[in-house]
Amino acid sequence: MGAKHLNHLLSKTILPIEEDVSIYKSLILSKIFSPSITGAVILSQCVFAIVIHPYELENQPRIIGDAAALTLLLLLSVLSVIDIYHMKIPTKVSKLGIIIGLSYISLSGLYINIETCFNFFVDSFLALIISFIFMRSISLIAKVIYKKNLLGVGDAYLASMGGAWLGVNGINNAISLAFISGSVFSLLGRFTGRLKYLDFFPFGPFLALGIWGVCLFELSLW
Repeated sequence: MGAKHLNHLLSKTILPIEEDVSIYKSLILSKIFSPSITGAVILSQCVFAIVIHPYELENQPRIIGDAAALTLLLLLSVLSVIDIYHMKIPTKVSKLGIIIGLSYISLSGLYINIETCFNFFVDSFLALIISFIFMRSISLIAKVIYKKNLLGVGDAYLASMGGAWLGVNGINNAISLAFISGSVFSLLGRFTGRLKYLDFFPFGPFLALGIWGVCLFELSLW
């Protein structure tokens, strides 16, 4: 399926495009994340997910951990591509990811004991709530200061989905990585003249990068 066909399919199915969404705002990232580059990255990460299988727990069949990692990767990839091309993250997909994440993490605890299952669920639930409130707070503060919506509600739901999969400590590191990588991208964009002060660019891919980095490589900043 070509990029144009995929773009058309997304716009007609899970992504209702609003009239005030300016596609040109994402041209810089869409050039960087071309279909060939995006496909190569996704393929390589699939291989890493299967080889490293980050979600394999004690007494848990490896195939379950592989399936969980690939499911998370698929969700992050879909949300990132949509955000790159349309500057919008569909909350329905993120909500589906939240349900899948909570379900998987809770069931994984059962392979150990009931207490662990409960602890896993509480940690993931707290993480999704805290990450959502944090992202929305940043958005509201930025709107007051800069009079612009620099972070959308879709970003908050994506971060919340990451919290359901990673827990409190994991999502803290993922969000930190997202803001650091996003800031570096913004500075490089301004340095090269491709971005102006407070120009919009998709933040979803950076959140996805942080979530996947913590999941796959157990990256930690704190």
